[in-house]
Amino acid sequence: MEFYQTALIVNPKNKSTYISLGNVFKAQKRYTDALRCYKRCLSDEGNILAALINIAMVYDKCGKPSLARKYAKKALGLMKNKNDNDNDNGFLVFKSVLEKFI
Repeated sequence: MEFYQTALIVNPKNKSTYISLGNVFKAQKRYTDALRCYKRCLSDEGNILAALINIAMVYDKCGKPSLARKYAKKALGLMKNKNDNDNDNGFLVFKSVLEKFI
């Protein structure tokens, strides 16, 4: 975790670092901190899908199904724009996880 925090001091605009730090917080069950990190990425087109997926998963862990559904729908909407030929196994796994929230 210290690595990511140091990385953010060096480059506070690096949204990928916020995703990684959010993943650490999520693993530690520090869901409020994880959500804070993920939500910082919602304005970054390159990381928005990862942020939406993780936000949906955290809200599900927190017992907030309506919020999990809201973010899962947004993520699935972005996934629909991807070409089926571009889908890798990770993409398909996340898609199936998100569809369970709907």
